[in-house]
Amino acid sequence: KAPSCRHDKHQPEKDHPLTEPSATFLLFGATGDLARRMIFPSLYNLLADGLLPDDFMIVASGRSEMSDDAF
Repeated sequence: KAPSCRHDKHQPEKDHPLTEPSATFLLFGATGDLARRMIFPSLYNLLADGLLPDDFMIVASGRSEMSDDAF
């Protein structure tokens, strides 16, 4: 029998400060066409459907110079 991965059965303790899962989405190429047409709308839909954790973060980077408002 193969050993199981420690993370498969690990359950955080109730009093542990990191009991809630969190996620950070790193996006390289955020100013590109694929991000604009597919990735950002998909992330929006996941958020609208309540499928992302409350503390979900997006960190995006792109080569094109763009103001916050233009982005």
